Amino acid sequence: MKRKITVAITGMNAGESPQPGPAVARSLREAKDYDFTLVGLIYDAMESGVYYNGLLDAAFLIPYPSSGTEEMFERIEAINNKIHIDVLIPTLDAELSAYSKLESRLLQLGIKLFLPTEDQLSSRSKLHLPELTRDLHLQMPNQKCIGSYEELSKMFNEFSPPVVVKGIYYEAGIANDYSECKRIAGKITSKWGWPIILQERIVGGEYDLAMFGDGSGSVIGEIAMKKMALTEKGKAFSGMTINDENIYKIGKSFVSRTKWRGALELEFVKETKSEMYYLIEINPRFPAWIYLSSAAGQNLALAYVEMALGLKSKTFDRPNAGIFFVRHAIDLVSDLNRLEELSVNSECFIERKKYETQ
Repeated sequence: MKRKITVAITGMNAGESPQPGPAVARSLREAKDYDFTLVGLIYDAMESGVYYNGLLDAAFLIPYPSSGTEEMFERIEAINNKIHIDVLIPTLDAELSAYSKLESRLLQLGIKLFLPTEDQLSSRSKLHLPELTRDLHLQMPNQKCIGSYEELSKMFNEFSPPVVVKGIYYEAGIANDYSECKRIAGKITSKWGWPIILQERIVGGEYDLAMFGDGSGSVIGEIAMKKMALTEKGKAFSGMTINDENIYKIGKSFVSRTKWRGALELEFVKETKSEMYYLIEINPRFPAWIYLSSAAGQNLALAYVEMALGLKSKTFDRPNAGIFFVRHAIDLVSDLNRLEELSVNSECFIERKKYETQ
């Protein structure tokens, strides 16, 4: 008889900039050894993953992290009283620090997580990334932290355009001159505030490495892919698994030296001339393309659940090269009652329909 486990997942929107939640849920739906009840913890009733028939069993609206950890905890406690949560998987950058702070309190409710430590979250932030890469002897582009338009006008001249303009949490753009840089900075700061990052642009192909660390320096699973096509926002529209020892070596060294705990995505540019990998970003959670790991035989979302529950998760073999994905937009159709329940009651329970891999 399959073990019954209830897992709550955040980040359930699969729109233009897809969040990781739907891919995490798809991966768990395909795990053969467990009977999962999947709960979406959402910030907006229009998060599309809620309307993906067969994916979720329930959904609950939760407060934004900006409301503070106490309000977040009280809401999750109330949800837990209605549908007991065994494991919680946060998938969004902006909420990870709050959940890391709440991990011990949630454990008292019987809710288990497997997250990076607060020190690990701080060290990998875009602000501290240069220091971390220097300590680990990794290559990364030159970058500057910018706190105002006045500072932006001074620092821009230290770079040779084009330059990458990044928000601390989300969004980025490429500026070919100062006026374009100022426009992109204005767009980012209007949503997320200062500071922003100016980063040297390395010319080359983009690569990602998703990993899962056991917290003691070992890697449970890893999958590297080359981005084959990008959206206008620079997100992977399609990609293919690769078997490049150099990128895996960098990842293993990072996990070993930091003793990384939980999910991780390393983003690289492989410079065309030197063929050297430059680390441009570290994301302390599953990427939106993580379903590729499950399709390639490495169900890293399942590894999270097993590690959180204290079960022995197997160490996965490296996936074969040449496994390909492409994003596909479809219209999700649902009864209006589901949207009304969420809008009025901040919750809905969903009748399980047959789940089919799409």
